[in-house]
Amino acid sequence: MKLVIGSLEGEHLALEPVDPEWKTHVDPGRDQDYWWIRCAVDASANGFRGSVQGSLLVEELRQLRDGLIRLRGEPTSSAGLDALEAWLFIHLRGDRLGHVRASCEVRDDTQGTRLTFELNLDQTYLLPMIHELDDMLDGIPMARP
Repeated sequence: MKLVIGSLEGEHLALEPVDPEWKTHVDPGRDQDYWWIRCAVDASANGFRGSVQGSLLVEELRQLRDGLIRLRGEPTSSAGLDALEAWLFIHLRGDRLGHVRASCEVRDDTQGTRLTFELNLDQTYLLPMIHELDDMLDGIPMARP
């Protein structure tokens, strides 16, 4: 259950849930619960590498998956994830030639350290990423419809 943007053998951003205990936060002003999952991110770009953990809303993963599905069907559209806790930012944008640029930023909020990088991909990466996110969401009990 891991999302890989890029290639694990080279430049990449890999995201994986690490906490089997899912947490919920109920917002009294809204009609829905907010389910949080703890995730680990491993990032590698050129000679730089970093790992960090943080929490994501299940809805953020759903929105990224839905954006990737849209990007696959509309090559000039975009997809993204901006973590509410401001530790992870992923923005993917396509062009008419089938290229996809992933702009990524991972932050360690305890030290203010960040790794910002871009990955140049093509559309063949999108379907595996969609399947990886589907598998991840299927493994989260509260993410199932």
